[in-house]
Amino acid sequence: MMLSRTSQKILAAPMQQSKLFSVCARAFPNEPTPLVKTGFPSPKTLAFKSDLADKTCTLATHFPVDLKNSLGNIVCDADGNKLLDVFTSIGTNAVGYNHPKLLAAADTDLMQMAVATRTGLGINPMKEQGEIN
Repeated sequence: MMLSRTSQKILAAPMQQSKLFSVCARAFPNEPTPLVKTGFPSPKTLAFKSDLADKTCTLATHFPVDLKNSLGNIVCDADGNKLLDVFTSIGTNAVGYNHPKLLAAADTDLMQMAVATRTGLGINPMKEQGEIN
C-alpha cells in the first residue's frame, strides 16, 4: 500500500502522550492508552473459548473481557491487551467501563461488573461468565 508523504511523516513522528486519550477520559482521568501484548486470538482467549464451548455457543465470541481492568473507553482482554472499544459493548459506549456512579449503585463485585459494565455477552463474554452460568 502506498502512503502519502503526509501519512509517512505522521507515522514516522514520535507518538505524543495525551493526558486525555479519549472524550471518555474526562470522566476517567486515569484511563489507560491502548497496549497490545499478544497476537489475536490471544492464548487466554483460545483457552476461554475451549472451556466455555460445552456450556454455550462461542462462534461469535471475539475475546473474554477483563472487566476489573477495563476503564472508560479502554477494554482489556484476559491477556492484558488494552484496546479502544469503539463498537462491541453497547452499554459502555455511552458511559464507559466501570463508571463510578454506576459502580456505587451495585452491591457485589461480580454484579458491579455485570450491571455497570455489561459486555456483548455473545461476542465478548466477561472472563467470569462461567461462574454465573
